[in-house]
Amino acid sequence: MTKTWSEQQVIAIIKSVLKPIVAKGAHDLLDDGASLPPCPKGHTRVVSCDAFQEGTDFIANELSPLQSAGHRAVIQNLSDLSALGAKPVGFVWSLEIPKSWLDKNAEKLRQFCQGTTKTCLKKNLKFYGGDLSFSQSQFSCTITIFGDVKGRPLNRRGAKPGDGLYLSKPVGASAAGLRELLRAVVESSSLQITPTHPEQTMEINSNIVIPHLVRDPGFHGFRNKSGMTERVINAHLYPDDEGEIGRTLVGLASACMDVSDGLSQDLYKLCQASGVSAIISHLDVAIDPLVKDWPDAKQLVLSSGEEYALLFTASAEKVKKLQKKIRPRTIVKIGEIVSSKQKKSLQVFLKKNQELILVEQSGHDHFSSFSLDQAFL
Repeated sequence: MTKTWSEQQVIAIIKSVLKPIVAKGAHDLLDDGASLPPCPKGHTRVVSCDAFQEGTDFIANELSPLQSAGHRAVIQNLSDLSALGAKPVGFVWSLEIPKSWLDKNAEKLRQFCQGTTKTCLKKNLKFYGGDLSFSQSQFSCTITIFGDVKGRPLNRRGAKPGDGLYLSKPVGASAAGLRELLRAVVESSSLQITPTHPEQTMEINSNIVIPHLVRDPGFHGFRNKSGMTERVINAHLYPDDEGEIGRTLVGLASACMDVSDGLSQDLYKLCQASGVSAIISHLDVAIDPLVKDWPDAKQLVLSSGEEYALLFTASAEKVKKLQKKIRPRTIVKIGEIVSSKQKKSLQVFLKKNQELILVEQSGHDHFSSFSLDQAFL
């Protein structure tokens, strides 16, 4: 007999899993509102909102362990704060929960919340409550996150001709990891994975086994023939934000945003906001070492979403100050900002053998249809 859940019972489950991260200002989740802490003097409070939708952003079976989904829902919001230069304060969320997520004692919901809690504990991010409703189809999590910036928040609007164009880290591995996960589903014999801790795994089919908590203490990841597939899969399932370097960029970067939809697409957004064009002259150094030997590594760099590297612009003088502050970390210069002859025709170019090639926008679009074929382009 199928169990029927009341709203209060579902809230009790969420509350029990999220207990370690519930803020004092959440009033034990007994009220419809919460109290945020005061914004420190000299700081600016910022807010961002992002949706994480089953079927669009993750698949709740073959492609994504649900602890990974809970992790990614938080990280994509933290990355927005990173791009503003903010220190995280807390978040609220709105959940739409389908019946299938409440089967087997709400196993799916618990796993998602476990992933959220684990990441929030690591990032010192507090939960202030939210709302939930029943979904007739798929699960959805919309997070509104708050943070404080010491000084003036970073934005996309200040890039100037002559500024250098930088990434906080190389990119490309997330798209490669997604491709490998999709390939594993389409070609069930293409990925033979043996977990080092079988009790932390979920069987996808007879040939595919993917761990729920790849980054748990004591868990050493996958073992496979090359050792590389496991690492690009982990890059997709468990990305990280660049909060520390984002806060360091305040007062130094002229423009900044995170790479969430793909480098080429996000660079066009930055150029549009600043009214400039850009030339990518050093694409090779932007390639994540995990995919440097892939035949389409450069295309991966331009189109890989959910990387959460920071894409920013800065003058040479400000970059010198930045490098002193972040040592031993390094940043990656990939090009420069140039003036746009026509404000309505902002462009991004790739410099190859002294020739400028127009870069097409590629990457994730929330309103475009998705097919498995896209992963193998």
